[in-house]
Parts: sequence; C-alpha cells; structure tokens
Amino acid sequence: MKKHITAMLATMVLVTQIGIPIMGYGETNATDTSIKTEITNETDVEAATTSTVVDPVLQDENDVVLVFDAGHGGSDPGAIGNGHNEKDITLKLAKYAKNHMDSNYGNVTVYLSRSNDTYVGLSARTDYAKSVKADGFISFHMNSASSSAHGAEIWVPNNSYKKAVYEKGQTLGYKIIKALQKLGLTNRGYVSKNSANGSKYPDGSIRDYYAVIAGSKEKGFPGIIIESGFISSSIDVKNYFHTPQKIQKVAIAEADAIAESYELLPKNSSKIPGVTTLTSAELTGVHSQTKITWQPAEHAAQYVIFRKTGANGTYAEVGRSKTTSFVDDSASAGKDYFYTVIARNGSGRANSYDKNGLEVKTPQDNVNVTKVVDTGLSRAKVYWDKVADATGYRIYRKLPEDTEWETLYTSKSNSGGYTDQTVEPNTTYDYTVRFYRTVNGKKSWGTADLTGVRVTTDADEITLNPHVINPDNSVTFTWTQQPDVGTINYRLYRKLSGGSYTTVTTTTDLTYTDTKVTAGKTYVYKLRAFRKESNGEVYWTKYTDYQKFKIEYKPEQTVDPQNNTNGDGNTTNQTTQQTSLKGTDATIEEKKEEEPSLTEKETTVTEAAKKAASAQAASYKATGTAAAAFEALQVEGLKVKDYGIKRNRLTWTAVADAQGYQVYRKNAAGSWELKTTIKKTSTAWNDNEAEPGVKYSYNVKAYTVIGGTTVYTQLNENGVSISTDTDTFKLSSASQTGFGQVQLKWSGTVGTTSDTQFEIYRKTGDENYTRIATTKSKKYVDDAAVGKYNTSAYTYYIRGVRTTGNKTIASPDSNTKTVRMNGNKVSLDTDVYDRAVPVSKNALQVNWKPLAGVSGYRVYRIKNGKWARAKTTTDTMFVNTGLAELTKYTYRIRAYKKVNGKTYWGDYTDSFTGATPYSILGSNHVTVQQMVNFYNSRGKKYPASTYKKYGAKDITAFAKIVDEECRKAGVSNEVVFAQICKETGFLQYGGQVKVAQCNFSGIGATDDGAKGADFRDIAEKYYKELGYTGKDEKEAIHNARADAVRIGIRAEVTHLMAYACENVNQLPATAKYVDPRYQYLKYISGTAPFVEWLGQKDNPQGKGWATANNYGYSIVNDYIWPMRNQ
Repeated sequence: MKKHITAMLATMVLVTQIGIPIMGYGETNATDTSIKTEITNETDVEAATTSTVVDPVLQDENDVVLVFDAGHGGSDPGAIGNGHNEKDITLKLAKYAKNHMDSNYGNVTVYLSRSNDTYVGLSARTDYAKSVKADGFISFHMNSASSSAHGAEIWVPNNSYKKAVYEKGQTLGYKIIKALQKLGLTNRGYVSKNSANGSKYPDGSIRDYYAVIAGSKEKGFPGIIIESGFISSSIDVKNYFHTPQKIQKVAIAEADAIAESYELLPKNSSKIPGVTTLTSAELTGVHSQTKITWQPAEHAAQYVIFRKTGANGTYAEVGRSKTTSFVDDSASAGKDYFYTVIARNGSGRANSYDKNGLEVKTPQDNVNVTKVVDTGLSRAKVYWDKVADATGYRIYRKLPEDTEWETLYTSKSNSGGYTDQTVEPNTTYDYTVRFYRTVNGKKSWGTADLTGVRVTTDADEITLNPHVINPDNSVTFTWTQQPDVGTINYRLYRKLSGGSYTTVTTTTDLTYTDTKVTAGKTYVYKLRAFRKESNGEVYWTKYTDYQKFKIEYKPEQTVDPQNNTNGDGNTTNQTTQQTSLKGTDATIEEKKEEEPSLTEKETTVTEAAKKAASAQAASYKATGTAAAAFEALQVEGLKVKDYGIKRNRLTWTAVADAQGYQVYRKNAAGSWELKTTIKKTSTAWNDNEAEPGVKYSYNVKAYTVIGGTTVYTQLNENGVSISTDTDTFKLSSASQTGFGQVQLKWSGTVGTTSDTQFEIYRKTGDENYTRIATTKSKKYVDDAAVGKYNTSAYTYYIRGVRTTGNKTIASPDSNTKTVRMNGNKVSLDTDVYDRAVPVSKNALQVNWKPLAGVSGYRVYRIKNGKWARAKTTTDTMFVNTGLAELTKYTYRIRAYKKVNGKTYWGDYTDSFTGATPYSILGSNHVTVQQMVNFYNSRGKKYPASTYKKYGAKDITAFAKIVDEECRKAGVSNEVVFAQICKETGFLQYGGQVKVAQCNFSGIGATDDGAKGADFRDIAEKYYKELGYTGKDEKEAIHNARADAVRIGIRAEVTHLMAYACENVNQLPATAKYVDPRYQYLKYISGTAPFVEWLGQKDNPQGKGWATANNYGYSIVNDYIWPMRNQ
C-alpha cells in the first residue's frame, strides 16, 4: 500500500509539472507562475448570495450545510479542451449535484458559490461558505494535461492544524473517488499537497497548497477539490462530459458519495417527521398573547413555531414545543400575524409545512397617558396608568407639526412616570407611551395612542433688573423670581472687560450687592438660575442679558446727618440723594452675549483680548513710554488643566516683546510664590509637584529688557485655579478566567496622557509585593498559575506612573483584590445525572464544562479499585463503551496545559458516578412479596375499600396483577410497580386523577387540568375486545368493570412497552383498546428503551413519559433499587 501511494504522489507531481496551468484555486501568497493568479475582484458574490433562497422554516439547526463551488467562471474560463470550457462543465456539475441533493435528501441545505457565468474570488468563496455556517466546501473542477492523462482525482486537506477537518476530508475524498471509480472513471486517488513556499498555519504547521482548501480549514470546515476528469482527454470527455445527461450522471454519483460521507437521510426516510396540520390560532385574552394548536405529526420529537407579520412577511421562529400547542407571549398589539408550525426530530425537519398559516389580528392595547406637566428648568414630566404586568415602557415625543414620533427613553421597570429633561422653553410637545413585556427573553409590545397628550412649556427665564451703583462704589443687583417649583438658586457672574467670567455669588435671595469692585474699571455682569435635585443633577436656566458699565471715580462727599446737607450747602432728602446717585451711573449697555464655556478647570481668553493687548503695547512704544506700557500689561488667556498623575499644565497667551515669563502659585498662606522663570518665549509650563485632590491657583508675569533694565508686567488680576483629580485608581475586578490565568480590570479619574502607564503588583500569602507588569491598558491578564498546579491566593494592586526625566511619578496605590485559584479545576454540571448519562445499555457519555486556555482533558475511571486513565481528549465529552449492564461507574476529570513543551495538570474534579441504564423490557427481577414489602415500608394505607370492587382487595392482590401482566408483555415488573408508586404517591393520589379511575400512571392527565383516562369506562366499553364474558351482556360488562385494576395496569404496561419497542406492531392485539392514547404510540415507539429516558429532559430525542427533570432516574434510584433490596 505504501508503494502504491508513493507512486500515486509521483504521478500527481508529474501531472502538475507537465500540465497546462489551469487550476484557479492557487496557493495563497504563492509566487508559482504556473498557478493561475487570483482575480482581484473577490467581492463579486452576487451568484452566491442569490443562487439559493433558503426557507427558514425548512432549514433545521441539525441540517448539514454544504457549499458547492463551481470552479472558475466569468472572465476565467479555466481549462479548454475537446470543444469545452472548464467553467461551463463545473457549473453544470455543481447545479446537478445540488438539485439531486435537494430532491433526494432531507437534512441538508446546499448553497452554490455561483449560479451563472460569474467570477468569484478564491477567498470570497470560502468567506461565503463561512457566512452560511457551512459544514463542507466542495469545489468542482476539471483536470488538464497531456491527451493521454485521464481519470478522476480528489485534493483533500493535509494532516496539519485541525485534525477533525483533515479526517472529514479523508472520508469525503475516499467516498467520492470510489463512486467515480464505480462509474468507470480511472481512480487517480485522493491526496493532499503542502505549501510550496513554506506558508504556515497559525499553529506553525505546514499550510495546504490550495487556497480554497487552506481557507476552508482555517474557517473550521473541510474543503476539497474534485477533479472529475480530464478535459484534455477525449476519452473522458466523450464518455462522461460530452452531453448534459452524462455530466448529470457524474454529478449524481458525486452527490450521493457526499451524502454518504455526511450520513444524510433520504427524503423518504421513515425517520423524517410528517407534515403538521394546524388546527387553531386564537387570542387568549391576555394582552396580545396567542395560542396555536395543531395535530400530532408522525415521528415528531419537537415542533418549531414560526410567525410573520402580514401575508407577505417572512416567517421567523418564535418558539418550540414538545406538545401540540404553544402560547406566544412575544406577540405585540395591533399586528396582523400569521402562524405556522413544522415538526422536527434528530433527523431534521419535515419536508413541507402549511405556508399560508393561520391568521391572528392582535387588538390595540394602549397605555393611558393621564397628563404631562411642565416641571420647570427645561423639564416636563409624563404620567400614565401602569399596566399590571409590564416589564417597562417606551416614551415618545414629537412637535405638533411633525408626523414622526421620536423615541425618548425605554424604561426597564413598571413605573408610572418619566421626566423629559430635554424640553425647550415656550415650546409645545406631544407625548405618548407604550408598554412592553419580556417573556423568555423576548419583548412583546403594546400599542401607542398616536393622538398623544400635549403640553406647552413656560419661558424658564429670569430678568436681571438695572443695577444700582451705590455711594461707596458697590453695585447692587436685583432680579425677578424664577417661578418653578423647588429650591431655586441664583448665580451672578462678573468679568473685567476683555477678561473671563468668574462667579460672584450663589444665593437663594433676589438681590446681591457686590462690594469688591474698583473705580476706573469696566465690568460685565450676567445671571442665571439653577435647581439641584436629590440625585445630584443640576438644571439651569439660560443666562440673562449682560450688563456692562464702568465704575467712575467719585469725589468724597460730607453729609450732615442732622441737616442732610451736601458739601456744597444744598439740602436734599435721602430719596433725592439716591436718585441723584442713580443718575450718575454710566450708560448701561445691555445686549445678548454668546454663552461662555462652562468648564471650571480651564478659563479661556478671546482673540479680541489678545489683539487689544498687542495693539496697546505698540501704542505705548510709539509714544516713548515702552517700560511703563509693558509694566501696565497683564498676561492674558491663562488656562490650566489636570495633565496626568500629580501634574497640572498651565498655558497662556503670548505677550508682545516678552523675553520670558515668571510662573507663580499660591502657597498655603494665600500669597503668590514664584515657582519658575522661563527664559524663553514658551507659553506653557508643567507643574510636576501638584498633589492629587488639591485646589491650586496660578499666575504669570511676562518680562522684557528695556534699556538694560528688566521690566515685568503685572500679575493677572484673577489668575486661574484648578482642583486636581484624586489620581486614584480602583481595581474593580480580579478573577480567574482560564487555566492559571487571572484577569484584572481597573478604572480611575486621572487625566491620563500619552506617558501614563500602569504598574501591576502581586504577592502570594505573606510574601512581599512584586511588580509583574507595566501596561498602558486598563486591563491585564496574569498567567499567574500557568505552569504549576495551584490553589494559592494571589493579591493584587495597581498604580499609575509617568516619567519626568529620570524621575518616576506615581499615583497612590489602588485598593487590593485577592483571587484564590481553583487549581484549574474543571467544572461539572450541577445536575449530577447529567455528568455521566447512558447512551446505550453498554455505554455512558461523560460530560463536563469547558475550561478556558487548556490544551485538553484527561478522564479517569475506577477499575479494580484504582483510578485508571479512560480517555485523553480535547473535547468536552467522552463516550465510554464496552461497559457492563446495570453497573455503576465512577469518574473524575482534570485539565492539562502544554507550555514550552511541558505538560501541566489542573486539579481533579470531585468524583462522580453514572450507571448503565435500566431496561424496560426484560424478565421480572422482584417477587410479589418484595413489591408488597416495599409498599408497606412506606407506611401508606392501601385503598382496599375502592380497589376490592375492581379486582384487587389488598396490596398482595394488586402486586400479583402487576406481576402477571408484566410476564405476559415482557416488561420488567419492578419497573411498572415503581412507576405506579411514583405516579400515585403509593396509591394515595392527590391530583386531578382519582383513586377510583384505576389510572395508575396518569395516562391522559395533563398539566392543564385534564383528569385522565377512567379504566372502569374503558373496561366497560371494550369488554368484548378484552375477552370478558357472562351469561349476558350486562354480566359481561360487570365482570369487566370488576377487573378495572388489571385493565389500568395493562394500559401502563402497554404504554411502557411502546416506548421500549422499535415498532408498535410488537404490541399485543388488545393494545388499541386498553390504551386510550394508542393512536399516538407510533410517534414514541423505540424512543425510550431505558427507564432513565422516560423523562423528556433526559431523553436524547426530547420525548418521554413526563416533563419533570430526572423523572426516570428517580424511578430507578428511589424506587426500583430499594424495592430490589427488600
């Protein structure tokens, strides 16, 4: 065999060397000019996106998804030979193969990468396959070489990188080449080819040569190239590709081989579910909730419910059910819906469904908006009546002239109001609201009253009255009251002409006198109001118009308090005096001014001020008073901002002719202290001594040299201030995220800059902290325990740092976080019965949860009293076969990680057990007396007064009937008696099924209150068919009713037998009479041969007797084994 494969490879190489350069599936990054280069237009996937319109109802999540790729196309004809273009043959092959798949197989969806003569780029083909979640990529091609070369060959993935892709590719290659050989084509083998230029996969292994094969492997599915034959061979073309019929024959053979390799089911398979017949779709009366019902479909394990809006809408899944009804809680009000249902099982979905569906029109369901109130300061509150079961509400708003509503807010609580904080004053708005409910993660919406409720907001304004300059040059201001509710505060602002605004006062009064003014200066004032809410939010009015005026120099006046005479001898009263003073005010300039920046950490200066300062300096020089002029200046445009850890950055506007600057900072005593002298024209300085959380004030002087003398400007009148950030960081989380890995995340208020970094420190136990990393990110993954088994506790903190020269400036240390490693321990399912589940009578499937960052897992099982290796795998499950029947096995698991060629192991899981399953069919394993003892051990009173009338006077008689019926049917007696005890509470009942019904397993009883079958009535109805006789019909009926206990037990035995048998034809002839649900037994036959599978949640097909979790396990462990031990 080895010799044969080597010779085959040599032949492949020879064909490539002597062949015409025809393969349009070349190596990525390849420079081999014998391979056709890829056309650059890789985005032309029109054919791919339009060639296959997939019905979402028919496509199952378990369906195999394949992409059939017709090689070449458009401007790329591929190989040419014997009157044919390769691109035409490959398109026919792909289409015929798809049509055959669609017509003959039921659990597959096939897409075409192109459906017409269009070129699609190589990577675009596999990208498209990934976008449709393909399980395989099949590229159809024709070979070309010398005229003597003939036959078929398959290119498959090499054994690098993803082993599962390699193995599936091998299976595909083998199946297809055998099918083509059977058709008569020469078998040239299925082989792989490695990269010629040394390209690697991400794991460092050698890459596949062909781009579509490598691209498919990287995307997680096998890609193969079928060279169906040689277009250069007249023999191949004549026999297999000369006519459409011959091409179709080849395509069908290839399609069937692909189907076999993916284990696809024929469409006529008995395992494919039948068509679902809809019976009703009606509103339940609860909002827009809709109930859909249907008849059972053959072989259905589950039903998928779809809904569309309007007759021309597209169906979308809304839910699933294992019964024949479904309640749609996600339906919204005011919609025209159509519902349909399709059956599915482990083999896929039914082949068809009711496409028209059933129509339901949901009613309007409006929220009653009661009122909208202007609550002041750019706010309006909307009130509505709460809907009892609403999850939340969506609030909408529009202007009266608008037709479209805008979404304002979506709440997540059942509240009855919302405050809109974005309204404008003197504006009319309409509001409406609709509710939503969230059920199982899906929202259903009510409707909105499109009339809405209207509100007109008030002005939200205040007026700054004309100011009064008092005799002492102080200035008094008064203003109008803001009318809105709550505590209103007023803030008065002031600036020198050309300067920046600062706050004068914040008060709740309607007046204020500013005494800190200087004669000869021009001031500008303005005012605004605000309200602070309990949650800390602040709402502001607009600024008033500003008032600009100059404080004039006033001569001192002497006033005689007795005569009220002025210094000039004129007498005036106080009122006249006040009027006279008011008359001396400078002209008040009132006009709108654009609102300044509200940032309090950074104060700006206008360009106009800069120009004015420069012009003033030039004017002084022209008049020969340069020194005096320079000394009269101030440095303007001071700004300061927090510039990172323990650093503030001060900037200012350049002063004309300045040769340097002096920077001052206020000290603790409140005096200006010189911090530095800058002997250059720079206009910025960094204060690297700024402590976090402290308020700092800065000022600047400019200097120049005139006539050999250094001249300084004045300090700026106001300076500039900033309260620095706390420069603290919070280590918000530290958690183990994978094998030996801890992820840290932090946040902070620091004004980070490009030179800010973070140092991470760690310690174990009582060790000292060690710096383990420095990063600019605000998160970090510490491989703390990779390379060692570890249950240690690691403690972390971080700090921010920056470097100034050779000095490192650090923030305060953050809080600490401690993580105790879990020993890299694999997690198991919380349900102990889901850890090792039976898959056959001799096999258990062991399951566990994935652990991030591992290389694999090792499963151990106790053998002969010792732990032994059972399996090493990269999967998260393992099927342990070859086990003994009815035997308990104990397992444990640990993960491992390979680092630098070494293997490191995580901690073992706790040990857990699983038992091979308990078969329903089989001989009896307990005696009548054991059943009686088990029943009596529970201290329950047998209902003799009822059952003596129906054939079982005491528990012994009852157990004998169980034993007799089970022997006749071949069902284990302990299974039946255990289920009776569980279902009836040891014949005590208590639910809707009553003692006298002789219904021992709840047949026909449902969660919606149906009481279930009454086997007295069934005995009476079918007395003849069940073999009861008497001297006349009346006596025969009496005899049948008198044996109702037996009929009820027989029904349960029959029902269990149906679950366990492969075919209902194996049931006894009386089954159709004794079991009232006989017509449904064909849908469950063979689905639960084991007791553990009687619970729907534990059944591989989702079927079963009961919906309770671990129903079957409870019968085995809580009833059967205790009974057998009696």
